[in-house]
Amino acid sequence: MEYLQNGLQDVKYQIEGAPEDERQGVPFTETVTADELPLNCRTPAIAEYDGTTDPMEHLSRFENTALLHRYTDGIKCRVFVTTFASAAQQWFNQLPIGAIGSFQEFCSLFLHQFASSRKLRKTELSLFAVCQKDDEPLKEYLQNSMLQHWRCPLPRKK
Repeated sequence: MEYLQNGLQDVKYQIEGAPEDERQGVPFTETVTADELPLNCRTPAIAEYDGTTDPMEHLSRFENTALLHRYTDGIKCRVFVTTFASAAQQWFNQLPIGAIGSFQEFCSLFLHQFASSRKLRKTELSLFAVCQKDDEPLKEYLQNSMLQHWRCPLPRKK
């Protein structure tokens, strides 16, 4: 009987959330939460990250925004989490209290967690796989091949 009551309690928590006194605090250290938010601080106008796209692209977009707004390290941490949705938000909510002491730590944890969603880097060899499809007009083929070309890193000097 107790097993069933515990199961029902778990389902209730999943639907309604845990009672206020049972919720854990945020995973930030006091150093991170000590930075005061500027009065004009807003959520960045970038797409939310749900765990299905390249985390490096999301992080890069966020860092560009943070640079523009001159966010401090603590502000970066607290604003970055506002860009999360779905699986990313669930992951963040499960982090232990005090797990994040700097934006660098946060980035490391974030990139490690969502490493499986990273895009594979293109190489010069991947350009050999680009070929025109039978029903593809020449103009489209050239546009696609140029896109593939620009996605490859610049050659390194030896």
